[in-house]
Amino acid sequence: MKGRRAVSPTRRQRRRRRGRGVSPQLNVAPGISGAIQHRAGMQTSKSIVVVNKDPETPIFTLADLGVVGDLQVVLPAVTEQFRARKGQQTQ
Repeated sequence: MKGRRAVSPTRRQRRRRRGRGVSPQLNVAPGISGAIQHRAGMQTSKSIVVVNKDPETPIFTLADLGVVGDLQVVLPAVTEQFRARKGQQTQ
């Protein structure tokens, strides 16, 4: 087709080709089922926290801490606790 440019690869696609990635200290995976692509990318994380409604989800095999529950309920509660503790530390 005339006038159409080729789509340039995204930053993520370029990073994959170079073989470089990230290795975070903490990886929080809310609602992730454990697709092989995601599991492969998170195995180098130091700590993995998983929140999922399904206790049989494969991602729990990688988790250092797993919470079975609705992420719409769990994450706001955890965020509130972090904020409360952070406020206590600054006083």
